[in-house]
Amino acid sequence: MTDQKQIIEKVPVQSFKIAKFPGLDPVEIFLTDDGTGFGSLTVTCYRSAFTCWWGAMGGSIFDFLKRADKSYLHNCLMRSAHGISTKKSAKETDRYLEMIVEAIKLNIHHCEAIK
Repeated sequence: MTDQKQIIEKVPVQSFKIAKFPGLDPVEIFLTDDGTGFGSLTVTCYRSAFTCWWGAMGGSIFDFLKRADKSYLHNCLMRSAHGISTKKSAKETDRYLEMIVEAIKLNIHHCEAIK
């Protein structure tokens, strides 16, 4: 234990599940948005998790995800893909993330409506 003061804050998290999407198991989406332009996206799907954080979204996390290009979101999430040991598995992960990003982009407006 350090002598430094510990600070723990509650972080509001919104979660959603895309229960059915062609070619994917259920996709769980976890969003944080502190209201000051900082936010994060964490996605889980069949024992895999991917996450990214932004410090300058220019609006809400929902607005940001609607505006963001699919390839940009894909690349951000791909950076969090650890444990890729072969080119084949990297290609599989790449395609898997393309499908996950497609599911998010097609459904983010539904998620925003039920928040």
